[in-house]
Amino acid sequence: MVMHGSPEPSYERIATAFVQAWQRYYPAVDAALCFLEHQSPLLAEMMQRRDTDRYQGVVPLFLNEGRHVRRDIPAIVGTRSSLHISRPLNDAAAVADVMMERLGVMPALAGYLLLYSHGSRDDHQTVERLAEVLRVRLEWPVNVVLASDGERRLDEVLRQARHAGATSVTIVPHFLFDGRWRQRLEESAALLKLRHGFQSIAIADALGEHPAMFALIEKRVQECLEGK
Repeated sequence: MVMHGSPEPSYERIATAFVQAWQRYYPAVDAALCFLEHQSPLLAEMMQRRDTDRYQGVVPLFLNEGRHVRRDIPAIVGTRSSLHISRPLNDAAAVADVMMERLGVMPALAGYLLLYSHGSRDDHQTVERLAEVLRVRLEWPVNVVLASDGERRLDEVLRQARHAGATSVTIVPHFLFDGRWRQRLEESAALLKLRHGFQSIAIADALGEHPAMFALIEKRVQECLEGK
């Protein structure tokens, strides 16, 4: 299982706990966690080990199908015919199910939703598909902000929402688990709430250790085992 990695020291601990929780959910296969960068072991290091043949597949624990999934991971895995690379966790319907549940436990919901996702412009198509599913289910305006766009883009989208008459906004994060991103987002949201005169800007929980997310990972593992 491959995650991106982060310079934040806590990332490895949180990522490891997430995969361990999935392993308890599905103990039928042995899962080894590695990273593209920052943390060890790196996927590149795993591919150089002599015991590579004991692995049956590579599951990118990425929510988007951007450059890392399309190019970087296949390039590192190379031509090892015994290793199948699954699709990322980009099933819009399954992810939307979890988001709807996260939203459902919030004490109050605004009629304007902001989908806040990790990634770059390469990931925008995946996130827009998810946003469209949420628009249909909620019948609300749903706008997208990528974390890589920075506070300027967040400011722009919230300003547009305020001009459109929104007095409150709910932000639903498109992240597997919490990290430094949440602290930065909470700080920015508090500042922009005052700047634009919102009554509230609420942030939902991350996708987290939800059975539907674990089931989606199980599905990707089965794709590897079946060579799909």
